[in-house]
Amino acid sequence: MLRSQTSIYHALIFEDHRGIYKGQYLSIHFRRSLRQIHLYPTQGSFYNENSLQTHVYPLGNFIEPLRPNLDMIKALLHTCREEHPLTCRPRPHPINILRVIDCRRRRIVPAQEGQRYICLSYVWGRNAGVVEEPVINSVLPDALPRTIQSAIDVAIRLEIPFLWIDRYCTSTLVYKLT
Repeated sequence: MLRSQTSIYHALIFEDHRGIYKGQYLSIHFRRSLRQIHLYPTQGSFYNENSLQTHVYPLGNFIEPLRPNLDMIKALLHTCREEHPLTCRPRPHPINILRVIDCRRRRIVPAQEGQRYICLSYVWGRNAGVVEEPVINSVLPDALPRTIQSAIDVAIRLEIPFLWIDRYCTSTLVYKLT
């Protein structure tokens, strides 16, 4: 268990379409780790200079770890692409060795410059009682481990057409070039 080293309240001031928010958040720093957790209030008062009124609005979203809200994630990704085009757009790959899974076609294909994809990296383990079929001609087998199939399903629901999974998208060529 990580024990907190310090907990500090920080001032938080920002402006968006709701108005100006002035408040605070709690920052928790962990001992022997670079990890930090920022806790924000669930709602806050925003002052609108045009109307000279203050309104209370939600500041964040409730997240249930066992029930991900893919519609919320999709909306946040859309906001990121629309409001942060310089920092959130895909960057070109230095050399074209990156391969990704085309989720709809279930094929492993070379990544294209500027292509959107999400990643899954996990500990490879035994698939209890599942005999895994090999990838033939860059086509994924019909029967996949549940974690991988779930990742493909999530990518499709988020409207991100490509997925990088280390298990399928890395090759010995990558290791020889680096």
